[in-house]
Amino acid sequence: MHKPRAGAVGVRPPALPPGLPSGCSRLAEGALGAVARRSHRVAGARGGGGTWSRGWRGHVVAGCEPVPDDRARTTVPAAHARGRARGQSAGGLRTLGRVRRRTRIPPSPLPQREGVDPMRVRLPVEGPWATVREHLVGRLSAGAGVVDAMLGSGLIVGADGRPVTPDDAYVPGMFVWFHRELPDEVTVPFPLEVVHRDEHIVVADKPHFLATTPRGSHVTQTALARLRRELGIPALGAAHRLDRLTAGLVLFTVRPEERGAYQSLFRDRLVRKEYEAVAPYREGLELPRTVRSRIVKERGVLAAREVPGEPNAVSRVESAGHRDGLARYRLHPTTGQTHQLRVHMSALGVPILGDPLYPVVTGPVPAGDFRRPLQLLARVLEFTDPVTGREHSFRSGRTLGAWSAYDDWAAGPAPQ
Repeated sequence: MHKPRAGAVGVRPPALPPGLPSGCSRLAEGALGAVARRSHRVAGARGGGGTWSRGWRGHVVAGCEPVPDDRARTTVPAAHARGRARGQSAGGLRTLGRVRRRTRIPPSPLPQREGVDPMRVRLPVEGPWATVREHLVGRLSAGAGVVDAMLGSGLIVGADGRPVTPDDAYVPGMFVWFHRELPDEVTVPFPLEVVHRDEHIVVADKPHFLATTPRGSHVTQTALARLRRELGIPALGAAHRLDRLTAGLVLFTVRPEERGAYQSLFRDRLVRKEYEAVAPYREGLELPRTVRSRIVKERGVLAAREVPGEPNAVSRVESAGHRDGLARYRLHPTTGQTHQLRVHMSALGVPILGDPLYPVVTGPVPAGDFRRPLQLLARVLEFTDPVTGREHSFRSGRTLGAWSAYDDWAAGPAPQ
């Protein structure tokens, strides 16, 4: 019979009613793959633990969150709002089960590495597993050998910072953390400019080819990881994202407890965004115009596409001049669908220069190939600060090379 390890989680969480959200979020399942390579070396078990079936990509897996550990999830329904009787709904009817409680997430026992958070996994509140190991083996795609090597090397820890052992009993609601070994990445050799910094926010002017946040094969070479290191703000988080190939302004938040307020600005369309693009000049294209369509992006498919149905993407397209067969466009997205501006410009018959996906997929840009950057720039961000009430207006200082010097842009630097 397995007994809980002393100090593993403090007290056993109360049993919660079935169906209660448990902070489910995206888990990069394959993140353990890189760590496993290290654990194989340490444990001398190389070659015997199997392989991961996916790279480090986000998947919906209950209770697994690769996010900063100083946030708390709240699952308190309206039926249990302050001032109402325990167990009564807003209409006075009794509710089934216990009152849903706040799930407090303990701070990470592991520090960041190179500006990258450790992975955090929460064990489900219900399940048949006898040990933590049994759950991890069944839940993750690495295989028993890899999980055993990690446990044997002390790479998986509990909330108290002590390594989880193969015999530790399964404790519902328990949190565990681990670091993945950072992949080898090609350095993005362009500066990341900070255009504004105060006690609440940081606004950065991101170069082309730099991802906003860690994802896939881009981990340390991301705007978030670089800013955390360069500014010394471990809690820094992104309020929104730009595509890796798009340059321009990105808003980051300093305090985790304020992040939701800034994210809601984008969700509620309270941010004025202006982009600049260079694309072919098309005579007869009537501008300005507003483009409305329904865009879908399927998992595993590189390009998004327009489909029939109610529009979920709205973009205002304006002319900013043309010469020598090229035109400069001002773009004002009202919504924020994946690749929205790139899809809409392609649909108008003027695909943005340097786009590897629209109108024809030519394949992803390989790491180290910094030639012909996508000619799309997030030029302006304007909003009312939800915390201070200040009116903010920020403007990127970058230029689009195809407009200022087309031949130089077309040639570009040699791949690294």
